[in-house]
Amino acid sequence: MINKFKRIVVPTDFSDTAETAIKLSAEIADWYGSTLDLVNVVDATVYAYAGYPFASLSKELMSGAEDALNKVKVPVKQAKVSRYLLSGSPSREIADHAKRHKAELIVIGTHGHGAVARFFLGSVADRVVHESD
Repeated sequence: MINKFKRIVVPTDFSDTAETAIKLSAEIADWYGSTLDLVNVVDATVYAYAGYPFASLSKELMSGAEDALNKVKVPVKQAKVSRYLLSGSPSREIADHAKRHKAELIVIGTHGHGAVARFFLGSVADRVVHESD
């Protein structure tokens, strides 16, 4: 079997589009015998700007995200799955994780907000593309 992708990163925000990306990446990982890294990034700074106490909120968000991450079903048959919970800017953390772990592929879902919304709001997927090597 060709081992083209040794490591695949699939970020999740627990949305339907992330679930679709997980299913696709699981198929790819099984096909190539890859390790699949399931990654969730908690960005508590968004809440801190809104006036919430950062330290306690960050701990609470991380705990909830860890529970959710451990419950995500990754439909692999033979591929190894590793789960990572990170904190910070989602796009930067995803790109850094992929680089640190020498991932050859990132599979990421998009919400399809359209070009205008993406222009004003940005997109984690777009930023990951620009921040990845």
